Amino acid sequence: MQCPAGKILEYVRQSKKGDRTYGQYQAAGRDCRGCEYQEQCCPRPQQGRLVSIRMTENGEVAAFREKMRTEAAQDIYKKRGPVAEFPNA
Repeated sequence: MQCPAGKILEYVRQSKKGDRTYGQYQAAGRDCRGCEYQEQCCPRPQQGRLVSIRMTENGEVAAFREKMRTEAAQDIYKKRGPVAEFPNA
């Protein structure tokens, strides 16, 4: 994991929220304190930027993503705009 300034965020731990697993990566506080991107990137520069990346996901969501990769599902999804989105606009 690398921040916008090019510093490496080290793997620190794994966390779970519900049935989802996340890997957490953190920058060193000394790197964030003097960084030009600090205001945009790091809300707590003393601790360093912490980023969580989803490692696993719910089985139903994974199955849906796999289904949506098929050509048939993509053809159906193309029709969604005119049918579902216009009435909501």
